[in-house]
Amino acid sequence: MSEGAFIARLKEMASSHERVKVGIGDDGAVLVTSQETVVATDMLLDGVHFRCEDMAGEAIGRKSLAVNLSDLAAMASIPEAAFLSLAVPKSLPPRFLEGFMTGFLELAERYQVALAGGDTNSWGGAFCVNVTVTGRVSERGVITRGALGGDLLYVSGPLGGSFESNHHLYFEPRVDLALKLHHSLPLRGMMDLSDGLGIDLERFLKPGQGVQIFGEQLPIRSNLQHLPIEEQIARAFGDGEDFELLFALPKEVDLAIAGIKAYLIGEVTDSESRELFLGQKRIPYPKGGFEHSWGDK
Repeated sequence: MSEGAFIARLKEMASSHERVKVGIGDDGAVLVTSQETVVATDMLLDGVHFRCEDMAGEAIGRKSLAVNLSDLAAMASIPEAAFLSLAVPKSLPPRFLEGFMTGFLELAERYQVALAGGDTNSWGGAFCVNVTVTGRVSERGVITRGALGGDLLYVSGPLGGSFESNHHLYFEPRVDLALKLHHSLPLRGMMDLSDGLGIDLERFLKPGQGVQIFGEQLPIRSNLQHLPIEEQIARAFGDGEDFELLFALPKEVDLAIAGIKAYLIGEVTDSESRELFLGQKRIPYPKGGFEHSWGDK
């Protein structure tokens, strides 16, 4: 399949949208906006975030958009448009790309996201996807990372074991929950958990802050619950690809009153210590999480 044929097919598959004045097929997109916009982008690679030889194109296409919608959810913004760029191996069969776009566009339709443009190239390397999304800031403003000492920490769902359970492919971006949290509660801060609770929590805390984690209250994905509790906790800290929300609230806030289900996992402190408790017993604080690196010899 040629690039021109693929783009022509893509224009057939992608529906028009009122927020896109000029879309696929021109040198740039023209979006109709009226207020602040959140922009997020993610690059996904065959062999790192998915495996083309083992997974359906539909699942990979879905994930490529879902991880970006999760970033918009973390800032309590309303998805609007997406830009998709692909580096396509010359050997990749056209049916894979057809499936990829089906998965991508089905999720886009569900969240009313307009596919506004992008780019394609063919090469001899692995399949690579880059998606950029835009989101509208709600009337309550944007939410960023961070908390105050004494705030309680919550997560929106189970952690760990994402790859074995295929959760990393079929998770639901927490867009609706994020907006409900933002409109119902005095959120201090929020982020999505993509690289593992351990490393993402470090990115959430401010310099000089610490944390106490209540190990027995960590929600663990069901496929890990046969493991010893210490191993379950280590997996929750280190596996990554959960795409749940981590958020902070003042102690006096009652989630039940707001009708929101989430899991209390800890408390932010004004010391730099990291502590993990199982009941009254303090146990070693796990390290872990995924971080890209390069330059290794």
